[in-house]
Amino acid sequence: MEEFKRIEDVFEYVKDGIKSGRLTPEEVRKIATIKARQGREGEKIKTILPSGLEEVKGTVTLDETTGRPGWIATNPGGEEYIIPDSSFQKMYEEIPEKPGEFRKTVPVLAVKIGRNKLTPGIVFTNKYGEEMRVEGGGYLVFYDGARGVLGKGTYGVAEEAWDTYESTGKSKDEALEESMDMLGLDYVKGKDGEILRGIEILDLPVNVEIALKKAGITTIYDLTQLTEYELLDGRDAHTYVDLRRSLDGIEKFLAEQGLSLQSEEVQGRVRLEDERIEKSLMRRIQEIEAQLEKLPIELEQLQSRLDEHRKRMIEHGATPKILPEDLANDIEARKASEEFDRQIMNDNSRGEK
Repeated sequence: MEEFKRIEDVFEYVKDGIKSGRLTPEEVRKIATIKARQGREGEKIKTILPSGLEEVKGTVTLDETTGRPGWIATNPGGEEYIIPDSSFQKMYEEIPEKPGEFRKTVPVLAVKIGRNKLTPGIVFTNKYGEEMRVEGGGYLVFYDGARGVLGKGTYGVAEEAWDTYESTGKSKDEALEESMDMLGLDYVKGKDGEILRGIEILDLPVNVEIALKKAGITTIYDLTQLTEYELLDGRDAHTYVDLRRSLDGIEKFLAEQGLSLQSEEVQGRVRLEDERIEKSLMRRIQEIEAQLEKLPIELEQLQSRLDEHRKRMIEHGATPKILPEDLANDIEARKASEEFDRQIMNDNSRGEK
């Protein structure tokens, strides 16, 4: 499925995905050897995968640290990519008995994009200003043991090239914690020491989940930073009611994990329960009153239209057929208008004859 989503900042995409639970990092190292040669400044490369997809385009530049051109590396599958000279020297060692072949010496952290090629891929601009596409099932490498967090240097690896990597043995929980610490992401752990991420785990009503995410509350950590008042405050009437109903379940889940919402005292905002309820109810009452205030105006406008129709019909000698005195429905008013127009047309037609 060659369908791609445009990502403006691939590194932020990775960070947000790890924070929310949408993406899970794993630590791997490259097992396959690569062939590599030092390129020439300005030399361009282009890789065509077996699927026919053009995955990488790049231009060799001089390394800011060493002043030497980058290396053009080729995977066993034919995938070509550029590695800055200083990074290449730290990350690879030449195999003595195989000149021109190198093996990687440091691990990397990566996240998988979707489950397989049926999942839409992503397209982004790499740090060289070139467009890079990663099909569903491919990976994004955001950390390298030699270079650290890659930031805008985050790059993709096609699914068919992933068999050239193997796990370092680090568990996914360990890789997740290391990644979140490295990326400066806040988190909380449950009773079993597992990092709790997205609020999806709470199975909230859809409208509640959407409202919380719009307010920037996307993780369990975000919830634990709020008081009950802050969690409920500012929601529309329908969401408020559903969230209020879900509150016991949220607090029960947090308690089972040894967590809780913030207390009012911790936030330095001590409020009486009655004051909180009164403020919330008054806001809802005002919303309803505002809606009710519009009804008399709308009914008056309808009545005025009906009176005008009756007047015009009588002036033309027509008899109202579907205009009872208590008619106050816009649909019926339109039907009446159409019936009146037909009667006028018939009268005009008879007059012409």
